[in-house]
Amino acid sequence: SAGLPVPAVRWLRVRHQTSYRYDSDVEGAYHLAHLRPRDTATQQIRAWSLVVAPHPDAGVDLASGIRETVDPWGNARQVFAHSQVHDRLDVVSAFEAGVSAPAVPPPGTSLPWREVARDLRLHAGASAHAAGEHLAAERSLVEAAEFALDSALAPRAAALAEWARTAAQANVGIVELALALMHQVHAQFAYLPQSTSVTTGALEALALRHGVCQDFAHVLIGACRSLGLAARYVSGYLLTEPPP
Repeated sequence: SAGLPVPAVRWLRVRHQTSYRYDSDVEGAYHLAHLRPRDTATQQIRAWSLVVAPHPDAGVDLASGIRETVDPWGNARQVFAHSQVHDRLDVVSAFEAGVSAPAVPPPGTSLPWREVARDLRLHAGASAHAAGEHLAAERSLVEAAEFALDSALAPRAAALAEWARTAAQANVGIVELALALMHQVHAQFAYLPQSTSVTTGALEALALRHGVCQDFAHVLIGACRSLGLAARYVSGYLLTEPPP
C-alpha cells in the first residue's frame, strides 16, 4: 500500500520454461544453458533447480545428466545431452531471488569518468600481482580492462563516441555520465519488436534508431567503450508492473 516502507530485500519467485517442438525426430542434441542467476551484492539466489524432459543422458557420477561449470567471468553454465530420439524438449529453471536496490552515490561524488578512462589505459603495463593496499584496486582494473575492448556487437567506434559526445561534455562523474547516456537511449530510440536480430550490432542499431532491449544495451556499451570506459552486457529478468 502507498505510504508503507519498501523492504530492504524483496523476494521474487521465478519460473522460466523453454520448450522446443521439432518438425522431425532429433537423434542427438547437445545443449549449453545459462539459467542460474549469479549472487551479487544486491541479489541473493536460493532454491535453484533445473528440470529437463526428456531426461538427459546420465554420465559417470552424474545421475541428473546436467553438468554445471563456471565460465571465465564467473557465470554458471549448464551442459546436457540427449542421444535418445525425441521430438520435443522442455527445460524449466526455477528459483527465488532476493533483490535490493543498489546504492547510487550522491550527485557529484562519483569518480570523474575521464580519470577512470585514463586509469584503464595506464593499466596495460601494470602488474596483476600487486601487493599491499593496491591489490584489490589492481585486480578490479585487470577485470575491467577486458570490458573496455571491442566486441563483435559492441565495438569502439567514432560514430558511437560522437553520439555520446554531448553527454560526455556535460557530465564529469562516471555515474552521471552513465545515467545521461541511458536517458539518451530512452529518448532517441524506439522499441520495435522483431525489427532486429541476435546478430544486430551497436552501429546498425545506432543508424536505425530502433530495436529491442539488447540493441539498446549494445549501443550504451559501445558508447562507453568508445569513450575509453569499461562496460559489459548483463542478461536477466525485469519485473514490470503494467498500468491497471
